[in-house]
Amino acid sequence: MSDLIPAIASTSLPGRSTSKLTTLVNMKLGESLVLSGIRTQSQRRSTGGLPLLSEIPILGLFFGSESQTREDVEGAVFIIPSVVESLPRDSMRLVNSAASQFEEYSGDIESINAYNKRPPMSGKKADEKE
Repeated sequence: MSDLIPAIASTSLPGRSTSKLTTLVNMKLGESLVLSGIRTQSQRRSTGGLPLLSEIPILGLFFGSESQTREDVEGAVFIIPSVVESLPRDSMRLVNSAASQFEEYSGDIESINAYNKRPPMSGKKADEKE
């Protein structure tokens, strides 16, 4: 949550006051979480009027003005996790197929020859045999 605050004396730009909330929650897809109790209060007082005349005691009441504002803000954050971008169907089929082949395989991994052609050895031509 953030709010603008009055300018610092050396600049005419307003400042910013921020509040942060940090939590750690384990949730399933579709479950909702409400973070509430986030509350801020701010009070501002400003005076204005004609220079010099507004500064004179008692008489300054006729040549100046004063205002006070109070602001209470309560907030809540609603979080509902969801998958924004999932795998395309073809990619999902490929992943599922690879996972099922992995689960079904019960042989020796060393005996699998995954590549039909070996890369050439350094210093030898591709058509030379070992």
